[in-house]
Amino acid sequence: MGTRINSKNGTDEWYTDAGELSVILQAAGIPKFGGDPCSPISGPTVPAAWYLTKAENGLSHPWNATDPVWMNPPYSQKKAWLKKAEEEVEAGRCPAVLGLLPASTEQTFYHETVMRWPHFISLGRLRFFGPVCPGGGKTSTGSVLIVFSRDEDFVERFRRGLQGSRWAFCGYPPDFGRVPEPPGLDPRKLLAELGRRLPDSGNRAAMMEMIESVLACRAG
Repeated sequence: MGTRINSKNGTDEWYTDAGELSVILQAAGIPKFGGDPCSPISGPTVPAAWYLTKAENGLSHPWNATDPVWMNPPYSQKKAWLKKAEEEVEAGRCPAVLGLLPASTEQTFYHETVMRWPHFISLGRLRFFGPVCPGGGKTSTGSVLIVFSRDEDFVERFRRGLQGSRWAFCGYPPDFGRVPEPPGLDPRKLLAELGRRLPDSGNRAAMMEMIESVLACRAG
């Protein structure tokens, strides 16, 4: 289990590239993850405070941790692991779970779970390693990195930490909380600039009023 993906040869035994893990750890600001509930029986492949293998079944244990937990689950059981990640975060047993899954936007799990949390899409396909392919191989699709966390400050730090990497931020869900303004954005200056650029027509006053209302809501 652990850092694995499901593949056409029917195995979940695939492990995340160490370089990719290093980028994610650095963005999170930690030397190792709070835990890895999906660790392979053959031995850990992820720096973490604790490990659960297929033998222990990470779905049946609490994920108590003080740092974000890493979850690259068996892709043949995506929904069960996504549900578990949500439960652990909502119960407060860990501050965050960073989940790595296929960016299969056509599948139900993506719309039911992924879209409800801050997440990132990979630029290109990730390389994974495993017993059947020691040299590594790429997935058939891109990947999504989900941030299961209600800590807005952590999510924002993590977002900033991944800037310049292969991970593109897809935004905050509507019900997540505050949406940080881009650095240096002054709503009043923006409103004035929009007013200057809008065509002088009968709709201009109504458009300006609508924009001002939106900015007032964001500021409140």
